[in-house]
Amino acid sequence: MVRRMQFAALAIAVVALVVVPAAQAQRRGGFGGDPLLGLLQIEKVQIELDLLDVQIDEGEVIAAEMQKQFPNPRINFQEATDAERDTFMKKMAEIQVKRGKAVKAKLAEMLAPDQYTRLRQIHIQQAGSAALRDADVAKELKLTAAQSKKIKGIADTMTQEMRKMFSGGRADFAKLRPKMEKMRADAEKQTMAVLTAPQKKQFTSMQGKKFELPRRGFGGGGRGRGKKKGN
Repeated sequence: MVRRMQFAALAIAVVALVVVPAAQAQRRGGFGGDPLLGLLQIEKVQIELDLLDVQIDEGEVIAAEMQKQFPNPRINFQEATDAERDTFMKKMAEIQVKRGKAVKAKLAEMLAPDQYTRLRQIHIQQAGSAALRDADVAKELKLTAAQSKKIKGIADTMTQEMRKMFSGGRADFAKLRPKMEKMRADAEKQTMAVLTAPQKKQFTSMQGKKFELPRRGFGGGGRGRGKKKGN
């Protein structure tokens, strides 16, 4: 039973590294949750956004609602076929896209405009080139259909290569992580090369002031508190 749970966790970890940045994948919200909500649970981000306690509480309520509304699919990754694993990966990605749209709408209502803008800037910083697969980001940058297709192709190739690394159900995630990170870095370079010079400049400006997230292990990033009390 424990072994099955380990391989299920590995499967979700692969999706997390493909869809969200490694730094965010290390926190609650990265594993199958939404990266924006995951960021809101980090105390340093709460301070940066000057969140009220009531906003932090509301963020956790939204997170719970999203988990119920968009539950993650289940799979016995160890015993699944390659086709079943591929289907699982695609379902996870689809769910994250749908959940992301719902989360953005709720956070846009819950946060002040400047708070939401800063949260989005931090997310884009941490996501890197993965943010280019976000429909809103692609629209702002005016990515062409050809550019979006190339970007998706790069991401799909990385996903397939990572899935192969776990085929057979005997992969050691800790040992494979450096290789996976290198694959992600290579994909980052390939993806950024798709952009034009003006698009790269605009993408940099969309990230705002540099923000460093604290590094923690998987499962870290517990709840913090805002700087103010709310009614």
